[in-house]
Amino acid sequence: MNDLVVVFNQLGGPDVLALTSMSAPAPTKDQVLVEVQAFSLNRADCLFIRGQHYSTPQLPSRVGTEMAGIVRAIGPKVTRFKVGDKVCSIPFDNNQYGVQGSWAILPQQYLITWPEGLNTQQACAVWMQYLTAYFALYVIGQVDKKSWVFIPAASSSAGLGAIAIAKMIGCRVIAASRGNSKRAQLEYSGADYIIDSQAVNLSEQLLSITQGDGIDLVYDPIGGQFHNQYLDALAVNAKVLIYGLLSGEETVIDLVKMVRKNAIIHPYSMFNFVTQPGLLQSAIDFIVEGLEQGKLSPIIDSIWQLQDVVQAYHYMENNGQFGKIVVKL
Repeated sequence: MNDLVVVFNQLGGPDVLALTSMSAPAPTKDQVLVEVQAFSLNRADCLFIRGQHYSTPQLPSRVGTEMAGIVRAIGPKVTRFKVGDKVCSIPFDNNQYGVQGSWAILPQQYLITWPEGLNTQQACAVWMQYLTAYFALYVIGQVDKKSWVFIPAASSSAGLGAIAIAKMIGCRVIAASRGNSKRAQLEYSGADYIIDSQAVNLSEQLLSITQGDGIDLVYDPIGGQFHNQYLDALAVNAKVLIYGLLSGEETVIDLVKMVRKNAIIHPYSMFNFVTQPGLLQSAIDFIVEGLEQGKLSPIIDSIWQLQDVVQAYHYMENNGQFGKIVVKL
């Protein structure tokens, strides 16, 4: 088994990342050693290497939470897996258990059998996007078939995952992306309406589409000043889930507008939910059902080689992708 892993020794952008030779330790207790076949990149990884994520890296640090691979060794208390099993990681702790590289070692409770029918690159691209969307929409938002869901930055893997989960539930989805270059792709992904997130009259467009009813849930990875552009279009009792910092700006809440709609802003991360076994199992069951029925299918933007991982990160930060960026070993 190759021993190259992705590490960083200082905080910063993608250029702080490096491939380093590191031998895999023997798994202990309930740990499982996995030979990684592919891993995917997420926005949380960018925040983590910059020291802007809620979990603080202990340098030198590995990075990454999402991979698919083959079990090569198990600890003495492992009961769910055996050597040779094909597994995927459940994102849960990007501080202690980085998975980007040729091997990963994880507790068995945060591994799941590789879903049938998925190829290697799809298998490493399931759980971050769909778990993030499930907890946001189903658990916190409690949306239903009558709900209007607004998804900015919809061409990202998180946005596409939210569109898919929302349509499984039966919601009416308004997707937003900068410009119109990805309109056709977003229509194909299942969004009911597509609008330009840079439009000066964003609230007016949202109110027009909803015929004045307003938006019941906003799934916002941008934050900053952007959220002021849609506050006037919120429905009464709306929920705004801010789960990212793409704007790079401080998010200042307009309390007056929020009070007018009795709305709630919820700072959100799926990492606060995956540690709850009951909620996690419910989410897994929902997502597996969606995969089996063909209602969920990860969209892959591009596939990179391990030696090109830094370039892959730069590509993600340029915001040109549609779907998941995957590194295949």
